[in-house]
Amino acid sequence: MKGPIVSIDVSKGKSDYQAFKDLNVKYTGSRSIKHNKEGFDEIVSLVREMEKKLETEVCCRLPNYLNMKVNNLNTLSEKVIARV
Repeated sequence: MKGPIVSIDVSKGKSDYQAFKDLNVKYTGSRSIKHNKEGFDEIVSLVREMEKKLETEVCCRLPNYLNMKVNNLNTLSEKVIARV
């Protein structure tokens, strides 16, 4: 995928994420969060920071097995926490 993306790997009890400016161009290293509002708020803050700095929309990529689409970053934590 081209363009900025935050890839999220959801596991039991925690998630790992990493941000990319473009294909194979890291924005952040890999980081872990707990499955709580504060953890997912960390991702939301990162996405908003990236959008401001890069002046473009950032895609959040969740695992396919969650079978969900997040159109609004404000609902990211509630939707993912409810599914895991």
